[in-house]
This record gives sequence, C-alpha cells and structure tokens, in this order.
Amino acid sequence: MRSIDSNESDAADTVCCVNHSDKTPADEHAFDDVCRVIRGERRIALGRSAKMLRIVLGTGNTDMLSDRARFVVEIHERRRRPLQDFRRLAPAVVSELLIRTSMDAVFEPTVVGMPAGTVPATLENGGWSYPNKLVWFVPTTTSLKVIVRDATYANLIAATSPIPLDGPLALRELPSWAPPIPVYRDFDPPFVCPNCRLACTRFRELGGALICSGCGRSFSAPTA
Repeated sequence: MRSIDSNESDAADTVCCVNHSDKTPADEHAFDDVCRVIRGERRIALGRSAKMLRIVLGTGNTDMLSDRARFVVEIHERRRRPLQDFRRLAPAVVSELLIRTSMDAVFEPTVVGMPAGTVPATLENGGWSYPNKLVWFVPTTTSLKVIVRDATYANLIAATSPIPLDGPLALRELPSWAPPIPVYRDFDPPFVCPNCRLACTRFRELGGALICSGCGRSFSAPTA
C-alpha cells in the first residue's frame, strides 16, 4: 500500500472540511502540540476533535496523518476522498489514541493493541463503541502517521518497537484512495441532451446515467 505521504500534495485528493476563515493560531502550532503529546502531554477530545476520534476509531480501517500543513484521515471502507480538517484537532485525537492503547509516549515507530472500548455520551455527542484494534504509530521529525486496523486479538498485543517487517504485526498498508477512471459512451449520430438540448457524440457514464459536458446535468441513459 501507499499510505498517505506527508511529502505529497493532496490539494486534489482530499475533501477539505476546513473553512480557512475559521483557522486560529492553534492551527499554526498544532504539529508542535502533537509532538508534545507523543512525548507524554495529554489533551481531551471534545467537540469537533471528538467527532474526528469517532471517524478514526469507529469507521473500520483508517489512516491518519498530522504534519505542519494538514490533518488528514483516510477511511478505507468508504473508498471516498480522504477527509482534511483543522490541524488543531490532531493533538487531542492523538492523545486519546495513546490513552486508549495505554501508551505513555512514542519515540519511534511502534505497533500496539487497543482493546475494544466505549466512549461515553456528552452534551455534544452520543456515546459509541469500537472493536479491538491494532494501531501503528509512525513518528518522524516532520509528521505523525497513525494506522488503525480492526483486529480480533488486539487486546493481547503489547507495544512492539521497532515494527516487524513481516508477520501479523507488520504494518498493514492498504491502497490509498484513487478517483474512479471516467467511462464514456459514444453516439453516432450525436445524441441530444434532454436538459440543455446540446447535441454531443460523447457523454460520461456515471451510476447508470449520462452526464452532459455542456450543462453538467445527468439524465437516464437511453437504451441501445
């Protein structure tokens, strides 16, 4: 697998949940806060950071990346664009992951089991639970990757470092999200879009419908 790479540009490959006007100074030093957290400082996930924690733990297999430019979570089961949110949310999410794996600190790549657990309800969010997990923490001087995978035996796994190159504790990389390859349908003679009346020889097919290149609207594909 090619997991999220902190050296790659993600401008076209993530769903950005960030309104830039809502950024605060905390976003600028968020990665410094993440570094303090993995050395032992603790934060509490509340509000929006609690929601991101639920995405990381409650949606199956996920990859998380925090660096000085972004905070990104990739949800493999949904096969959708990775989610990018405020960088300031990352420290509390990382702190909760360390607490739930009973890790005091992380100084080098480490894999550890996380027993199944529950997150109590708050005034902002309902309670929820998650199954046993294996969690890989991969810190560098410029980023922190956290790889989370479902694992029935995770409660038996003590912290292991360095991460093994093979066997059940080897890093379980999964293919990163990639946009679907466009599929087109050709017409001869040209077909008239029922929405804008533009005659075209090619329309994009998507979910059983055709997309007009002129107006961008969809319509049911005609039978042959």
